[in-house]
Amino acid sequence: MGSVSDEELTGALEEILTEADLEATTVRTVMQQLASRFPNDNLEGKNNFIRVELARLVDTIEERKEAKEEPEEGSLEEEEEDVVEEEAAESSGSEVVIEEIEEEAEEEELEEEEEVEDSPKPAKRRKLTAFEKAVVLKDPLAEALGVRVVSRCKLPQHVKAYIEKHGLEKNPKDRREYLSDDTMRKVLKTKSFSMFSINKYMAPLILKPDECDEETQEEARAYEAKVLAALPATSRNGESKAAKKRKKAKGM
Repeated sequence: MGSVSDEELTGALEEILTEADLEATTVRTVMQQLASRFPNDNLEGKNNFIRVELARLVDTIEERKEAKEEPEEGSLEEEEEDVVEEEAAESSGSEVVIEEIEEEAEEEELEEEEEVEDSPKPAKRRKLTAFEKAVVLKDPLAEALGVRVVSRCKLPQHVKAYIEKHGLEKNPKDRREYLSDDTMRKVLKTKSFSMFSINKYMAPLILKPDECDEETQEEARAYEAKVLAALPATSRNGESKAAKKRKKAKGM
């Protein structure tokens, strides 16, 4: 049995996520696609790497989409300049007046931009990824894990905590699996499970917040707000137009 490299996994994950609907994509579906791409490789030991790469790549893809949706910097200013030029031309009908207006406007613009050139733009917090958004656990699973509202990426941690707290034993026939205790046997309806297959058993026990009552939806919103507040802000600082013009003038 071979061992797939981290680079190969990252490339495969990027291809999968680029083509996928991130709102509907789950860790389980991604794992299944990876398993089909690398049928001769054991991915069990790569679970942590895969989850970290998933979160990173989802962030990267969403930031790319946001960047495409944002208007180019300075486009609004350029439109306003065009309006000023047209109005000046219509009112005066003189090319000399137009040139003077252009020069004055450019000088004022350069002065203003030089003042704020080194001032950082307000940081913008990124949106939550599909794996970071809250889900609601149905009562049997919520009672077993001791949590009702949680993000998908944190769910395996709660399962792992349950395994350690209740001392679930390894399956002697397959050391990758854990033997279900009475509670997990009733909740998951399986005698054994692995961290790789756990999502399959939990899927019927997971709800989206909008499928719940208003109180639960409010709890989910509060959870997501807490997660979002803990995320680092993404900087949107960029080179000012004044700096670009100076570079252009110097032939850089």
